[in-house]
Amino acid sequence: MNNLIGLNIGIERNESDQKLNDNSDEIEREIAEQEPNSFLTDNKEYDSSDVNNDSELCVKIDHCSRADERELNTSRSFIGSKGEIELYRCDLVYTSSRKKVPITPVESCELQPIVIIKDKTGKLWDDDDENPDNPVLNGTASIHYRWSRGPSRAVCTFHPSQVASIQCSITLRCFCGVNCYKKGFTQLRRFYEVRGMNPISPHPNSHTYGVPCRPFQFNDPDNSLRDRDDAHISLLLKTGLVHKSDEDEEWSIVGDQRNYLPVADDVGHQLRLEVFLTPKSKSEQSLDIKEAMEKVKNSVDIYSCITTACCVPNLPQAPPRCILTVPTTQINGSGIHHGGFINSTRFKVFSWNVLAEIYASQEVFPHCDAYMLSWSYRKTRIIVEILSHQPDIVCLQEVQTEHFDDFFKPVLQQYGYEGVYKQKTTEIFTSGSGRRKDGKFTMDGCATFYKTNKFIAKENYSLEFSALIKEATHRTLPAEVKNNPAAIKRLLKDNVAVVILLEYHQNGNNIAVNDQSHPVNMQMSSGDSIHNQTIKIPSHSNIMVQNSNSKVSSNPLQVIIANTHIVANPEANDVKIWQAQTLVSVLEEYLRDCYRRQPVLPGLIICGDFNSTPDSALYRLLATGTCEKSHKDLAMDRYGLLSDLPLGHSMRLRSAYSMAKAIVEGHNPNLISTSTESLEPVFTNYTPNYLGCLDYVFYTDERLRLGGVLELLDEEALIREAAALQLPDWSLPNPQRPSDHLPLLTEFEWIV
Repeated sequence: MNNLIGLNIGIERNESDQKLNDNSDEIEREIAEQEPNSFLTDNKEYDSSDVNNDSELCVKIDHCSRADERELNTSRSFIGSKGEIELYRCDLVYTSSRKKVPITPVESCELQPIVIIKDKTGKLWDDDDENPDNPVLNGTASIHYRWSRGPSRAVCTFHPSQVASIQCSITLRCFCGVNCYKKGFTQLRRFYEVRGMNPISPHPNSHTYGVPCRPFQFNDPDNSLRDRDDAHISLLLKTGLVHKSDEDEEWSIVGDQRNYLPVADDVGHQLRLEVFLTPKSKSEQSLDIKEAMEKVKNSVDIYSCITTACCVPNLPQAPPRCILTVPTTQINGSGIHHGGFINSTRFKVFSWNVLAEIYASQEVFPHCDAYMLSWSYRKTRIIVEILSHQPDIVCLQEVQTEHFDDFFKPVLQQYGYEGVYKQKTTEIFTSGSGRRKDGKFTMDGCATFYKTNKFIAKENYSLEFSALIKEATHRTLPAEVKNNPAAIKRLLKDNVAVVILLEYHQNGNNIAVNDQSHPVNMQMSSGDSIHNQTIKIPSHSNIMVQNSNSKVSSNPLQVIIANTHIVANPEANDVKIWQAQTLVSVLEEYLRDCYRRQPVLPGLIICGDFNSTPDSALYRLLATGTCEKSHKDLAMDRYGLLSDLPLGHSMRLRSAYSMAKAIVEGHNPNLISTSTESLEPVFTNYTPNYLGCLDYVFYTDERLRLGGVLELLDEEALIREAAALQLPDWSLPNPQRPSDHLPLLTEFEWIV
């Protein structure tokens, strides 16, 4: 360890601090017994009458902040009389108090505090609640905010939100502990062995190279934190690791609004939010407000302070991927072409599991820092990724209900999209990350958006698999299975699908199809399903018909978009097959219904997260229209749920990505329907515990021609990206890729 020097960063938790935490209830009682104008900082008591000016106040707040760096959200009460309004909670994210860790600010990602106050009756209110009884709104109390920026910190190479404690004196790389140093040693060793001739890739955060501070002084730790080291600054500038020297600074005020948007100057610094609550029921009301606005806590009754982790830079979007054009290939004898673009009726379909906030936890994704999983960080990257491809149709899975209402719908409407949404049929209770005083019931679901300048929504409806399957089991299951409550309950999962019928009207003009040359599948017009029974769309599928007032042609170009998310449990292959069979049966009947209404069959696209690999029975069923009873997934049917289930469909479904690869490699599209497994992507989902292809786009090739697909990443590309960002793991999600799934994009045109 001769090449390491200790950095004077961070404060160790001592025994007295632990005692403070373990006896929090006792301390709160002690606070309540104190004089009205006193407050605690660390384990010392100060009288607010000693505060004469802002500078003295800053010193005392700074002492308080060192406890905050340990406790992160310490709320102080200054009780003037019983029944006063109190600051009940102040956080930057909803978390359990047992799991509270400092949040990581990200440049350009707005911080929105969660502030809850308790009125005289004990009722809780959000500080921004629009109810007229809200004490802040009705004038009973005022809330004042102060944001401050702390001194520059050295941060860890692998965890840029964490303050560093070890630095390599040769490469200047910093680490938050020995474990991180060991992770980085392989790269550092290569640098040592070639005596610096092979440079180390630059880190996007310059604070991983250290900050100007002198060696740690054990007898004077506070001054050591802020003492300037000009020699260190000079070294950093000469090596080109940083381009400007940081000024020696105390905590400086950077904002007094409720929300704060971190800027580039905040990177490598901790931020602090202080909240003052000023009740207006006391005789010195005007004095309280004046002093609070001047940042003096003289007679302010409530005060709370939160200190964040170090701010990290906002990285650029992930490297762009191009659309791989599919060459034109003619089907022998039919005159119909697979691949390429023949006319101008093209459109792009985008499908992506965006990772719902309720599933984005560090327990599931231990390779991620907390900020990488926060919705406030990921949502902007998700929307930028979607819009960067300029899709005409967007199918999203794992969209939380409030995120559809508050984010996806209003944002995408600004870019010319309209959308429909279906939530799963069960809900969970969660505190979430919203600004609500209480937790909420929520769940994820499927959302489908379309460009209004290219499509008109004619009809849309939602499928609840639990209701459809419950209805179907009465007809298909043997009596002994029907009488088994455990077996029936196993089938009734909460997964859903969204189905929408879109009519193409490029630039407001409807384009007719030549129905004389269209290869209609006559079996589908017979009215008989593959099970010799017609699957009707039931009332609980929530059909909503939208009639367009625009003039339409007799045979317009239409496409059915089905967006679904199949159950994820790897031990529930029988449920997956039931859901998939239910979906294709309903869609098959819907296609017949559309054909009865007009003599041109609509195109069909089925996309989503199917939670099934290319060798699964579900994939086999969708891609080929049948599935052998000998398939391994059907053999594992311990409840007998599949024994009497008619499997199959008569739609000519193709997998877009396997078809694209087959055509590019020169295969005959007519001969690949039974051997597409090996042509699918290696993975669309990549986590520390799993790697595989789970997401697909299926389409009917009688009506639609595949023109291109978005290139997918291979493992080497993920490794290169992780190395460039100095990440110890290349799994998804990561700071540039906000979901554990990769998005799919396909480009089609109608066969006319």
